[in-house]
Amino acid sequence: ERHKAEIILRHPEAAANVYTLKEYAADPSGRDIADPFGGDDEVYEATLREIETAVAKAVERLAKERTQGQ
Repeated sequence: ERHKAEIILRHPEAAANVYTLKEYAADPSGRDIADPFGGDDEVYEATLREIETAVAKAVERLAKERTQGQ
């Protein structure tokens, strides 16, 4: 979320097209991917699964938008 805010601060005209990965992937949890820094292997593995899921959903959305010509 901090990165998104910084991009919007620097480029407010792009605000409507700036998303976090999970926002773009339409994740209903409403939370960002937590930074696993300092966590144990289990925390890193959970973060990896969360990223993999979000990326797969984002790719599906991109493919759908491309097919629909958006």
